[in-house]
Amino acid sequence: MNAVIFSVSIFSEYKSWMIDRWISALKDKFNECDIYVGINPDTHVSVIDKLKSCGLNMKISLVNRDLYCESDASGTQAALLEAKRSNKKYEYFWFMHTKGGVNERIDRFEYYINQFLLKRSEIELFLNQNPRIGSYGHYGVGMSVDGVTQWRTLDHNEFDHANIPIVNNTIRIDPLLYSHINWSYVETFYVLHGKAINWLLENANDAYFNTKIKNRWYGEVVIPWLPSRMGMIPYVKYPVSNFSSVSLNIGTEEWIRENNISI
Repeated sequence: MNAVIFSVSIFSEYKSWMIDRWISALKDKFNECDIYVGINPDTHVSVIDKLKSCGLNMKISLVNRDLYCESDASGTQAALLEAKRSNKKYEYFWFMHTKGGVNERIDRFEYYINQFLLKRSEIELFLNQNPRIGSYGHYGVGMSVDGVTQWRTLDHNEFDHANIPIVNNTIRIDPLLYSHINWSYVETFYVLHGKAINWLLENANDAYFNTKIKNRWYGEVVIPWLPSRMGMIPYVKYPVSNFSSVSLNIGTEEWIRENNISI
């Protein structure tokens, strides 16, 4: 069985129609899944009401304003806490958020509805045929958007959260025996192997869920690095794109060599 981790931020009533599309896609392709929803502060009440009444197997949590880091990461944090409380294990976790619900990114909203959610069967078939893949996403970048910061040199004091050392490659504790991949997904749409997130939910302490995330990019950049810290192979569908002119596969091959990963 698989789970959905869904971060919701839709602040205006005129965009509340978007949640109807998300709900429709989830009903169409994820109807049997457990769906964990974290709703960020100031999300319009009509959006919350639609989620509560949609009839899907949802556990919904409202993000405390004191924990809001002004990004989808806070909704992800709240949704993960609901998943932890369930005490269930899953084969894969689908991470998503309401792209376009705050910014004017309707094109990306349409893209992820049609090419990510509605392609669930194709994506999971690919993952089942390639069981060593630990993370799956469509687009990525080889360095920070500032064009300077390399992922391998990130300050773990700023990016790691609570007791889960994902960025800090110097900590090697079972099963975190490898360095993280040195590229990241963008737009916070990815699928992660259950081995990684089941471990996180079992081992994260209370502070992981009850303290404010320090860096707003934690959900987009750091969480999907966890499978690579366990030696599972990261996959990006479009290694060369508008986000990255240099193939991210080069970084994957380098990571494989550095960590002596057998293929």
